[in-house]
Amino acid sequence: MAREGRLGNHGGGVATTIPTTTGQPLWLPLQDSAASRFLGYARNDMGDNSGGWQGWVEGNDGSPGEYSGGGIMLCCSCNFSFGGDGVTQQDDRVGSIKDVSVRGVWRNEAHDFTPWLSRNLERLGQALHLELEPLGSTEVPVGRYSLDILAQEAVPNGRKVAIENQLEGTDHGHLGQLLTYAAGHKAEVAIWVAPHFTEEHRAAIDWLNELTLDKVEFYGVQVSAIQIDDSKPAPIFSPVAVPTGWPRPKQPSRARKETAGGFGIGVPGVLIYTEIGERESYVELWIAPDRKTPGYLETKHGIFNALEADKAAIEQEFAEGELRWLRQGKRHYAEIRLVRPASINDPPEKLAETRAWLEDTRVKFREVFNPRVGKILADMEVPEAGE
Repeated sequence: MAREGRLGNHGGGVATTIPTTTGQPLWLPLQDSAASRFLGYARNDMGDNSGGWQGWVEGNDGSPGEYSGGGIMLCCSCNFSFGGDGVTQQDDRVGSIKDVSVRGVWRNEAHDFTPWLSRNLERLGQALHLELEPLGSTEVPVGRYSLDILAQEAVPNGRKVAIENQLEGTDHGHLGQLLTYAAGHKAEVAIWVAPHFTEEHRAAIDWLNELTLDKVEFYGVQVSAIQIDDSKPAPIFSPVAVPTGWPRPKQPSRARKETAGGFGIGVPGVLIYTEIGERESYVELWIAPDRKTPGYLETKHGIFNALEADKAAIEQEFAEGELRWLRQGKRHYAEIRLVRPASINDPPEKLAETRAWLEDTRVKFREVFNPRVGKILADMEVPEAGE
């Protein structure tokens, strides 16, 4: 019975040359690659390079492991080669990534994938920046039909989430099911999970987000799996279609930007965000009243309109950069953004200057907008959420 092992010499995984003595047997210590315990020795009775390596590994438990071949031990997890002065062990610390078919991980959608996803909603949620919690079991009834997974966002949002998943490429049937099930449970978030999205179905999700605006959020999520050497497969969730207002990543794994946000200015519903992108950088006033507050859209427009009426005075406060006024129509938020032509790919010295500019400008935003927005809200007599 062959035993998996690796060279357990003084190198500790680093390439090491072991001298040979011609005509004398050569013994190399072996170590179990999983348990990191000593197994025994590999023996070369020839003691030189001409005969290759043939023989047995005599383990502590008495079970031998056969190996042979010119410089490669078939029962080992590392390779070593002959050199003029001996045998060189190759570095085995780095593995190789390979794609794995999702059908190889979950053979059946209803019996394997859906139950697994229901138990691991945090993995899907991390990809979408949502805190998801299951609501009941899988295959939740919707009249004569059944929804794969019914979930909810964690408190305080608490929105219902309809999740429809499949292990094949997207099709019209699952798109119709997603809409039917989301409507049946009055879900405010609908998520479609599949290993491949056609351009037409991705565009359909984008169109639904444009139509529903702030009423319902639709997500298209591609599921794939990878494996490192012989490790367990690891699932990857990549958003391919997201709600209006999200920057849809064309290459999620390669997108480069540096963001920070959620800085308060001392009044509710108005925050400051910063970003260093690949083409430009900005500081942004995010006007987004609580959507549970009656008339939140009117509040948003009221704040934005009042600030825009004072536009000339506000722009004089900022000597550097271009101030952009983004009303965003019927979306639940509006933006006032100060932009600077600076990239995340800039040299370190310039990148440091950009970060310093963002911090200084963030402080300036609070100084400029805090008193103005506070007065606007006081004049509007905005009701609290739930009133």
